[in-house]
Amino acid sequence: MNTPDSPSAASAHAALQELRSQAEKRKSLLTQSLSEGLPEDVQRLVQDLQVHQIELEMQYEELLLAQAELETMRAQYVDLYDFAPVGYFSLDLHGVITQLNLKGSQQLSSVRQRLIGRRFAWFVDPEYRAEFQELLLRVQASEQRQTLELILRREDGTVFYALLEGLAVAREPEAQPTHCRVVVIDITRQHEAKKALEASEARFRRLFEHSSDAVVLLQDNYYLDCNTAAMQLLAALDREEVVGHHITDFFPERQPDGTLSLQLINAVVQEAMRQGSAKMELLMQRITGEEVWVEAVITLFALQNKAPCCTWPGAT
Repeated sequence: MNTPDSPSAASAHAALQELRSQAEKRKSLLTQSLSEGLPEDVQRLVQDLQVHQIELEMQYEELLLAQAELETMRAQYVDLYDFAPVGYFSLDLHGVITQLNLKGSQQLSSVRQRLIGRRFAWFVDPEYRAEFQELLLRVQASEQRQTLELILRREDGTVFYALLEGLAVAREPEAQPTHCRVVVIDITRQHEAKKALEASEARFRRLFEHSSDAVVLLQDNYYLDCNTAAMQLLAALDREEVVGHHITDFFPERQPDGTLSLQLINAVVQEAMRQGSAKMELLMQRITGEEVWVEAVITLFALQNKAPCCTWPGAT
């Protein structure tokens, strides 16, 4: 909406001032052009009529300016509402569609005339209809925006994943809600990306668990997880003996050459962070106290973040 300080409002105000200035000049000229030979009461009547005519012209011009400004505002409304990248729906308290924008009709693969008057729930996948009805109840009972992820079915039967954001609206402040505004956001791509990530993590988990090599995940120099082969290498009976422990708990304080084990491990982890992977040989200490030499291969694996993944292919 235009404000008094906006460019369009300022230009309209300037134009109006110009019209008034011109009207005042015309009024002055008309007053001077009256014939001095006319009776005074006739002169006054003619002058009043001419001034009234000028005022009417000014009012008409003001109306034209107001209409132009209203048209500008309507065009802005169309841009913001009708051509928005998300669907906007107005529903009555029973979930019947009373208004929607162009994007909303495109999302449901229909035209507005066919959608207005129909229950929105008809386009909700049957599996989610109960949750959608609960959403409507939550919206009507709260002043806060309520959300729900579900599957919507288009008019042609195809489906897409959507995020709904609903808010109750009343005609008067402090009055009871009269309808609901619902924003529909297509999240199909996000959902597919999430499923692909979950599938990737599941594949990694299977490889991780069934690998014949000892594999551990590290985070901030602590063991985040380990597979069965790593437990066997460390002589651990269960994961709790490994997970949560500091990385140096299974190494002597110093390596045979006098280098601090933590210093050596950190240096290799930093190299892996820079290059993607790194390798080292070092002396390890099992839970039983037995010492073994291992070749450690450290790589980066992105689950929720880039956590170093350490593989011990063999021990001697």
